[in-house]
Amino acid sequence: MRALLRPPARTFAEQVDAAVELREVLAAQDGAFDRELARRRAEIQLRRAFQPGGTVRQAAAVLASPNRMDDLAGLRVPVMLVHGELDPLIPFASAEKASRVLPRCELVPLHGLGHDLPPRVAVELIDRIVAFHRTLS
Repeated sequence: MRALLRPPARTFAEQVDAAVELREVLAAQDGAFDRELARRRAEIQLRRAFQPGGTVRQAAAVLASPNRMDDLAGLRVPVMLVHGELDPLIPFASAEKASRVLPRCELVPLHGLGHDLPPRVAVELIDRIVAFHRTLS
């Protein structure tokens, strides 16, 4: 909560530091977090588009949104649900429950990961996604 609710940064360096801290907290990667990569990504993203109001609007939308778990049962499309087992933002138990409610779901747990997708895992995940789509043909 501290990383999510910290006071607004005044300088670009503070913005980058805040972004790295938040990403590290959400990543929950058992010590494998790449701070340098997170810093480079934060600098690029902040230079491209820094909209602090967007963060507030996203948080408000999340809080205002109703639980849609029951609606998932009505989906008739195949779903691959990818979720970090250590996600501190959205508990893994929620993904497990959703995978039981969805009629055609393959749950892909990301062991040792939180609310982040490091490049090394993203590359491995591509093969899983391709294999999943091949089963649909």
